[in-house]
Amino acid sequence: MIDVSNLRLELSSKVILENLDFSVEQGILAILGLNGCGKTTLLKSLIGLLKLKSGSIKINNMDINKTTKNEIAKKVAFLPQEHNTYFNYTVLEMVLMGRTPHISNFALPKKNDYEVVEKALNEVEILHLKNRNFLELSGGERRLVLIARALAQQTEIILFDEPTTFLDLKNASIVINKIKELAEKKLIILTLHDLNQTLQCADNILIIFSKNDFKFGKIEDMMTVENLYKLYKVPIEIVKKGNRILYIMTNNK
Repeated sequence: MIDVSNLRLELSSKVILENLDFSVEQGILAILGLNGCGKTTLLKSLIGLLKLKSGSIKINNMDINKTTKNEIAKKVAFLPQEHNTYFNYTVLEMVLMGRTPHISNFALPKKNDYEVVEKALNEVEILHLKNRNFLELSGGERRLVLIARALAQQTEIILFDEPTTFLDLKNASIVINKIKELAEKKLIILTLHDLNQTLQCADNILIIFSKNDFKFGKIEDMMTVENLYKLYKVPIEIVKKGNRILYIMTNNK
């Protein structure tokens, strides 16, 4: 469970978000908002990377202001939109980094750590890539490696920052389906720009209209033409085909 209360975030003395409240226990929470609205900043605050100006964030009733980053890392894993590495690690080495919160300083990984890593690689069906170099993989394969690393971290919560960015339709579908599988056992919070992917996977939505204007609730209540027009300022039509719903940008004014 993540509980955010009266949150205020600032970067270089600029207010990014203020008076934000929401609480989520399970399933998938999608965060929608324009570029630069504070989505990534919010995710980073949830793992203790950014100091809160005011308000509180609690993870399973644990106040992150009073918790070490290592203890937070045992509860929450974070997959950034892009991951740059200066060394060409193998896939096995990349996923093994997810064990860092569980390994003492200056200690070496143990047999159990390698077993956890292989299990994570199996779960995302990329065990055959374990000896390949990370930088030689496709974008979709790299994203799956990072998901495996998050699984190896063995947290109760996983945060994804735009997990389908730069992926083709096939790989985006694979990643979304894997996230939906993970949500059966873990709390997932992610940022997305694709409305149809959001509809496909999310249970709840947090819409960030501005630094102090938000809406939070069930997807069926939040994904309305009115809310989406207020956010994007473009007309969007909801099209129903059988049991499917599609969001399409139109030229209507």
